[in-house]
Amino acid sequence: MSEREPVESLGGLRASLSLLRRNPDFRRLYLASFISLGGDWFLLVALFALALELTGSAVSVALLVVSQEIPFFLVSPVGGALVDRLDRKRLMVACDLVRAALCLGFLLVHDAGSMWIAYALLAAISCLSAVFDPASSAAFPNLVDDADLGPANALFGSLWGTMLALGAAAGGVVVATLGENVAFAVDAASFAASGLLLTRIQRPFSGPRDPDLEHPGIVAATVEVARYARSDHRVLALLAVKAGFGLAAGVMVLLSVFAEKVFRAGAIGIGVGDRVLMLEHAIYSVIPPEGCAAILWKDPKLGPQAAEQLRLTAADARELGVIDEIVPEPLGGAHRDPDAVARSLRAAVVRHFDELRALPVEALLEQRYQRFRRIGPTRDESSAPSSRDGRGNSRQTP
Repeated sequence: MSEREPVESLGGLRASLSLLRRNPDFRRLYLASFISLGGDWFLLVALFALALELTGSAVSVALLVVSQEIPFFLVSPVGGALVDRLDRKRLMVACDLVRAALCLGFLLVHDAGSMWIAYALLAAISCLSAVFDPASSAAFPNLVDDADLGPANALFGSLWGTMLALGAAAGGVVVATLGENVAFAVDAASFAASGLLLTRIQRPFSGPRDPDLEHPGIVAATVEVARYARSDHRVLALLAVKAGFGLAAGVMVLLSVFAEKVFRAGAIGIGVGDRVLMLEHAIYSVIPPEGCAAILWKDPKLGPQAAEQLRLTAADARELGVIDEIVPEPLGGAHRDPDAVARSLRAAVVRHFDELRALPVEALLEQRYQRFRRIGPTRDESSAPSSRDGRGNSRQTP
C-alpha cells in the first residue's frame, strides 16, 4: 500500500495499524503509555503479594490501595495544571525516570517493620502517575494529523482496560516464578524504557502557547469542571463511573487475601482468577463499543453494532467461557433490591469457594489451565451468521 494513500481509504482496524506504522512519534507515545499503565498494575500485584507475605494481614493490603488511590485523587487537579503550564515531554520523562528510581526502593522492604517504605513509595509513584496520565492524554492529539484522530482516540481508549488485564496477569506470573524483587526491578526497567521512548519523539507535545494567557487556578478549574459536568449528563455519567471504580477498588484487597490465604495460589492467584462470576445485567469488555467501532469501521456512531459484535452481555461471556456463572438479578435490575442481590452473590461466592478449597493444588492448576484453554471457542464463519438479534434472526454487519 502506498504511503501516500489517504487514511480515509483504509478500514478502521487497518487505519489504526497504519497509524502505528506510519507515525513513529505516536507509536513511541503509545508504547510509553502502554508500558506505564501496565507497570502500574504489574507493581500493585507484586506489592499485594509482598504485603501478605511479610505481614499476613489484609490491613496492609488495604493500606496499599489507600496509598495508591488517595494521592492520585488529590494530585490529579495539580497534574492537570502542570500539564497546561510546563513542557509536557520533559514532564513525562521526569515522571518516568523518578518512578523507575522509586520502584528500586521497594527492594528495601524486607519485613513488616519496613512496610511503611512501601506505602510511602507507592503514594509517591501514584502522585507521579497523576501527572503522567493527563500529560499523555493531552499530548497525543498533537502528534497525529487530523485524519488520524479517530484511530488514535480509539487506540488510547482501549489501552487502560487492556493493561488492567495484561499488567496484573504479567505481574502475577513474574512474582510467582521469579519473586517480588525481580518484579520490582522489571517494573523499574519498564519505566526507564518508557522515558527513553519519550525522549525520541520529535513532534511537539502541545500547540503554541500564548505567554500572556492566564490559566485559572486549580480550585477555579475544578469548579469549572464540576459545572460543565452538571450541564452535560454524559460527562457526569463518565465521572460517576470512574469514581465508582475507585471506590470499589477496595474489593482488590479481598481478591489478594483469598488468593494468598484461602487458596494458597500466591501471586498468580492475585493476577489470575480460578472462577469469574458476573451479574445478569452486567457487561464485560476492555474497550467501549464506540472505540471498537472507530477502529473497525472508522465511525463511533456504529457503537450499537460494535456492542453486539463484542458480545458484552453475561450470557455471551458465559457462552464464550470467559465467566463461570451468571448471578441472577431481581426484575428490573440489581438496584431494585440490593439486599437480594447481595444474598444471591454471597451464596454463589461461598459455593465456589467451598468447591475450590476442596480441590488439591494439582487439580486447581490443571483446572485453571483448562479454563483458559476453553476461552473463546472458534467456529466456521462460512456457516455461522455474523450476528443475530434477540429472536435468533441474522443481521447484516457493517
